[in-house]
Amino acid sequence: MVNYIIKYFHTIKYLKVIQIRYQLWYRTRRFWRKLISFKYPLSINKKGEKLILSDWINKSTSFEENTFTFLNQSKTFPDNEIEWDFSSFGKLWTYNLNYFDFLLQPKMNFEIGLKLIRDFILKLNNNSTALEPYPIALRGINWIKFISKYESEISEHCKLKTVNFSLYAQYQILLDNIEYHLLGNHLLEDGFSLLFGAFYFNDNKFFHKANQIIISELKEQILDDGGHFELSPMYHQIILDRLLDCINLVQNNQKFDNQDNLLALMKVNAYKMLEWLNAITFSNNEIPLFNDSAPGIAPSTDKLNKYANNLNFKLETFVIGFSPLF
Repeated sequence: MVNYIIKYFHTIKYLKVIQIRYQLWYRTRRFWRKLISFKYPLSINKKGEKLILSDWINKSTSFEENTFTFLNQSKTFPDNEIEWDFSSFGKLWTYNLNYFDFLLQPKMNFEIGLKLIRDFILKLNNNSTALEPYPIALRGINWIKFISKYESEISEHCKLKTVNFSLYAQYQILLDNIEYHLLGNHLLEDGFSLLFGAFYFNDNKFFHKANQIIISELKEQILDDGGHFELSPMYHQIILDRLLDCINLVQNNQKFDNQDNLLALMKVNAYKMLEWLNAITFSNNEIPLFNDSAPGIAPSTDKLNKYANNLNFKLETFVIGFSPLF
């Protein structure tokens, strides 16, 4: 008994008050919802609107002929028999399956992508992993990018309504389970994704929450020298890629009154992050592998520089001292 108390103490002492509060709240709520057999609706009537987006950085190829490859492990499913909650390779592999990054891999066919989305929706009720907030956040951005790219083709197949209804329901689940109990990059990704959801569904509630999270977390997570506070070059690249996606989104789509203030803040932080990343990247375009970094996971520094450049940043409109190195 004493050992358990000591373990809990040494765990809790590193948590912030907000984390403890939300840990208790989410656990208590989950207990009561289980008693009353509560279930979220998985389809809500809501129309989405195609977004204008500049070219983004493609994801690496992880799907070919019903074979999914993540973390150097591959699984082939029979046609129409994908197990979206497949767990034999561990939880992280299952998470990657549910992120839907493969929708944005090079040469992804829109018919195949749409088929995968619809198969996922049909099986969503039996996939607990898919309804966790972090997979919803990453998947939401990937679906919106994919839909915006192929909206006219998908609409011709009369399948977009089903996708929109499911996606909006998933965003409502995310909004109800924002990861304040974890904080860090999880919370920031929640904010980034809600921003995409806000623009796609023209939803003020999503935008208000996204704006709140992004402003507070950029202040918390991006250090004065431009480094991400986890000090992992790989995570730095991942967060920067997502920040550039949000800049892409906001500067190409005008929908909310105060979005220009958010855009300016995101650009300043992107410049700082680019400075830091270029300073620590080796001449062969590789990053130092410390603090939970690995090669081939995040977009390379060169790709991130080119992405920022393609978004037409104008340095003179920002604070003197932030100078991108591309």
